[in-house]
Amino acid sequence: MSLSYLPLDFFGPGSVVSTEEVVFRGVPLAGTDTARADTIVARLQQGLGSCGSQATIDLQIVALSLQGTTLIDVDLPTGRSSYQVRACLSSNPGPAGQPIGGLAPFWWTPPLA
Repeated sequence: MSLSYLPLDFFGPGSVVSTEEVVFRGVPLAGTDTARADTIVARLQQGLGSCGSQATIDLQIVALSLQGTTLIDVDLPTGRSSYQVRACLSSNPGPAGQPIGGLAPFWWTPPLA
């Protein structure tokens, strides 16, 4: 995912993100029946019943847990800082039919020492 959309000063006055792209990997969701699931998708209608048949149905991403594979670097007036990027779904999902509707703003945390 490109970080070029982040405005200057996003991390504070004088901050500039020097990392241009984040590659995400799945992180297991807590409390799911499938211990390694990082994404849960629900069908909103039934499709055709037989294997090999085709139908167009609406899907909804119910849960999502992603983390950047590397830290991003941010240049601040006080020096360079690195942050871990995570992404999940918003508690206020967007309208149906929008490809990324309901994606929460990313949150940024300093890496653990």
